[in-house]
Amino acid sequence: MIQQPQFPNTMKTKLTSEILLATLMMLPFMFLAMIWSQLPAQIPGHYGVDGTADRYDPKEQLALVMAAVTLFVYLVLRFVPRFDPRRNLNTELYGKIRLLITLFWAVFLTGFWYVSWKGVAPETLNQLVTLAVGVLFAGLGNLMNSLKPSYFVGIRTPWTLDSETVWRRTHHFAARLFVGGGLLVIASSWVVPASLGPIVLIGVPVLVAVITVWYSYRCFQQEKARQLG
Repeated sequence: MIQQPQFPNTMKTKLTSEILLATLMMLPFMFLAMIWSQLPAQIPGHYGVDGTADRYDPKEQLALVMAAVTLFVYLVLRFVPRFDPRRNLNTELYGKIRLLITLFWAVFLTGFWYVSWKGVAPETLNQLVTLAVGVLFAGLGNLMNSLKPSYFVGIRTPWTLDSETVWRRTHHFAARLFVGGGLLVIASSWVVPASLGPIVLIGVPVLVAVITVWYSYRCFQQEKARQLG
């Protein structure tokens, strides 16, 4: 008996996933609609490193800006795989990465509207942001080890893009580094004074990025020496 093709089921699964991701992106704005009348005309548009609001903007302006940013993030995540010349992205893995980033943005933006509505102490705000970034960092690291060479997703240095061996070694190393860095950031949200939180929040990712780039170059040099020898 000839088996029926499975394309309809595949398309249905993709459509369901797309609806889920789009709904997650819209949740912050559903929450915003619920509290809109209770928001003041001017709400915090920017926070200093100490977690204190240092600029206020009209709520209509911020709503439009955040809607534009959300649409941009959605479209980039949705269509990036189509522009990869290698067409080498693992669809299931990329779906997990996309879900993780979408969840982070939805939670972050909902939190932004909540803080604009109810307000929180600057120390609490710094702690929550640090915790969220740490979870995102560790989550990405947990998925990184399985990434295949791509021009758009992963550690894209001249050396990783030049060699699949360097790509594989770099991402195996970076996966552990990202998870460790993420856990360090998460821990810092409880044990590091709030005034030092922004330093950890910026310093750890920068340090991880620098070490990862250096490691990819080192792997490339080792691979080059091995080929010449």
